[in-house]
Amino acid sequence: MWGFELLRDGDRVGEHLNRFGPGGRYTELALKDYRVIDFQPVPESGRFASVDREKLVRVYMTNDMRPAAIVSKRGRTELRH
Repeated sequence: MWGFELLRDGDRVGEHLNRFGPGGRYTELALKDYRVIDFQPVPESGRFASVDREKLVRVYMTNDMRPAAIVSKRGRTELRH
């Protein structure tokens, strides 16, 4: 079983990641793996911040709520519409 937490704008990202760690809220769920998915607007600069945590994924969204890029520690995928 996988675990997912969704958040927006990086709100308390560390807290969300810690819920899956030792002593965290989800410790007893016996999860195979997990990801914390953070939805954010595309930055005005057009530059997507890198991700330095293995289990964190950022999904950048356009103003009309279409995904523009997916960024994780493993790399970045820009989506074209």
